[in-house]
Amino acid sequence: MPMRKSISTLISVVIIGLLLFILEHLEPPANTFLWRELFNIGHVPLFGVLSLLFLNLSINILGRFLSPYYWHYLVALAVATATGVASEFIQIFGSRDADIGDLVRDLVGAIVFLGLTATFDLKIKTPLKTNITRHIPAFRIFLLLLFISTFVPVFLWFGAYWHRDRIFPTLFNFDSSWQKAFIQTHHARLSFVPPPPEWPETSKGKIARITYIPATWPDLEMNEPYPDWSGYDSLVFSILSTVDTIARMSIRIEDIHHNHRFEDRYTLSFYLEKGLNRISLPLSDVASAPASRKMDMTAIHAMHLYVYKIPDSLTFYIDKFILK
Repeated sequence: MPMRKSISTLISVVIIGLLLFILEHLEPPANTFLWRELFNIGHVPLFGVLSLLFLNLSINILGRFLSPYYWHYLVALAVATATGVASEFIQIFGSRDADIGDLVRDLVGAIVFLGLTATFDLKIKTPLKTNITRHIPAFRIFLLLLFISTFVPVFLWFGAYWHRDRIFPTLFNFDSSWQKAFIQTHHARLSFVPPPPEWPETSKGKIARITYIPATWPDLEMNEPYPDWSGYDSLVFSILSTVDTIARMSIRIEDIHHNHRFEDRYTLSFYLEKGLNRISLPLSDVASAPASRKMDMTAIHAMHLYVYKIPDSLTFYIDKFILK
């Protein structure tokens, strides 16, 4: 192999190794939905660059053995695909979970970068070159739109964060589909509905209808509320209980520094009578809840509203969470 090709091959191998190391070990700087999505999107350009490096290796190493020339592009795409599959398979045994979405982004990156490169590569010769050439501009536009489409989730998350910040000091009002992005349920069914006839006061817009299903810890998890609660005195919300007997519910509040231990968060259990229950939590209690430190009231990260070991399904209606 000529010296120039040898150096090019060595550089490609080193860069591939570096990019694969980054893929497997680099973590987002913050544990937020937006940062995780930005890192997911990073698969697209990363595998695009990897695919071009694989193309370079194929040309340098297999140049004399592959004909026609465009087979090098197929080899590069195949190796990039295999690398993506292997990466997700390895994550099954590691600290991160495998994600079919990441594999799709890997393939999109490889297809877009290889496809655009092929449209400028004069070495590609095909019997249909004349007919193909006429469609190259449209093909380039298609590849660019495919690349841009992978950023749609990021744009949607920016919209969700914009809405979250706009309604503050209301944390959740259950009146917009934007808020569904931040909410998860565990053994529970959630819907945004108009206030039921039993609701004793006028409420604009929609409220949350939550049905907890029999399990050990049915949970309504509200992630990434507006984080800075400093300067406010209380967290206020209302719950309409449809249960004939008194029901017990608990709320849990965590900041970004939470170490997942019981004594490092705010937890309070309260009882709900049938009808409307108004809940007001002093934020001074939230701030002093962790046993060995102060809650960071400028970095609240999650709230949980849950019940414990219920024998039958329980349905509640919840109005907005507001800081006052």
